[in-house]
Amino acid sequence: MFNNPSFSPISGNPIPDPHIFGLDLAVRRGTDLARLPFGLLILAALVLAALAVANLMRSASGRAMLAVRSNERAAAAAGIDVAATKLLAFGFSAFLAGLAGTLIGYSRGQLSAESFTVFVGLAFLAFAYLGGITSIGGALVAGTLAPLGIGYVVLNQVVSLGQYYTLVAGLSLVLVAMLNPGGIAAQTRANVAALRTLSARRRTAAMVAPAHEVGGHA
Repeated sequence: MFNNPSFSPISGNPIPDPHIFGLDLAVRRGTDLARLPFGLLILAALVLAALAVANLMRSASGRAMLAVRSNERAAAAAGIDVAATKLLAFGFSAFLAGLAGTLIGYSRGQLSAESFTVFVGLAFLAFAYLGGITSIGGALVAGTLAPLGIGYVVLNQVVSLGQYYTLVAGLSLVLVAMLNPGGIAAQTRANVAALRTLSARRRTAAMVAPAHEVGGHA
């Protein structure tokens, strides 16, 4: 579509600044290159998208998607319409991707075929897998670490990785795929659960120890 001059000019598509109810939500204005209203717009879109995904995961449709992902034949035997479930998953994910692409267009001011090359898509897919593709937390981690994310900006200022950032991310992806296929978010949840279990055991031991001391004195 972007390479077809009948739909899109070769020089790119200029994107007008977003306005909602008369509010100017442009990402830049004059010498201000990162305005707070646009950041709030991004935050609102993120929260709404996360809530929508969380509700879908808890719904019957979400459970049907998990069943189809695990075993299509078993899901079909249980009365789940596999084709309709796949179509719903594709449509919902396409909506989220379209929302993200719209926000990218607002942030850049224009879009062209170079904005969505194969390597750009592979880079986003790699960061999504690195963060964890099975949870909302993994998506948040991926968005933080992806190029121009908060994590990327901080690391680039502290370490100044520059063009090597993609290489480091690729090596990290290989390590995560080998050691923890669930991604960073899954490993973090496992570590937090282990710490909670250890803390609960220590509290139990601390409560049992005085009881033994009292029994010994008696």
